[in-house]
Amino acid sequence: MREKLRVGVIGVGGIGREHISCYPDHEKADLICVADKNPLRLEGVKEVFGVKRVYTSYEEMLEKEELDAVSICTPNYLHKEQVIKSLEHGCNVLVEKPMTISTKEADEIVKKVEETGKILMVGMTCRFTPVYSYLKFLIKEGKLGEIYFAEGNWLRRRGVPGLGGWFTTKQMSGGGPLIDIGVHVLDALLWFLDFPKVERVNGFAFQKFGFRAGDGG
Repeated sequence: MREKLRVGVIGVGGIGREHISCYPDHEKADLICVADKNPLRLEGVKEVFGVKRVYTSYEEMLEKEELDAVSICTPNYLHKEQVIKSLEHGCNVLVEKPMTISTKEADEIVKKVEETGKILMVGMTCRFTPVYSYLKFLIKEGKLGEIYFAEGNWLRRRGVPGLGGWFTTKQMSGGGPLIDIGVHVLDALLWFLDFPKVERVNGFAFQKFGFRAGDGG
């Protein structure tokens, strides 16, 4: 086994650049290459981060490079295909949340993970923040007593990312705030409680974009 993992990044938009910026500081990983269909983004990554090997096709990158792991930082609707192909090429995968846009696709990914024996991690970053980690510790140690009710909320004022882009296109994002931010809240609650068996689910959802200056009215 190599001393350092050879890593590639698929998708070099906003969150992809965050991944790229972190790998050079990781003592057990080497960022080898990146892929994005936008040549201008690739040029920017080469200039800012000094990444020398770039591809406009992630399939070509997987074929040509001998990688141990990939970060997948693309729009949600692309996750399933890219995760599965990366697993098939022998890569462990870190994919941005949500894993994909439907439970059917998620089941397909889990099946492929089981077939390949590779590691899949979804980027649920809240678990690694000090506040969340400390709360998990308090619960585990029994400092808060018996937890019989938990409620999670997340409020972000006018937090509509990329209005008019894939974030606000349901076929590409898979949904609205529940998919974008709500997954963090749900994951945190389940994690705090050691993923209890779910017996019943009730829910409702709605969507409305907030008023913006210049919209009139």
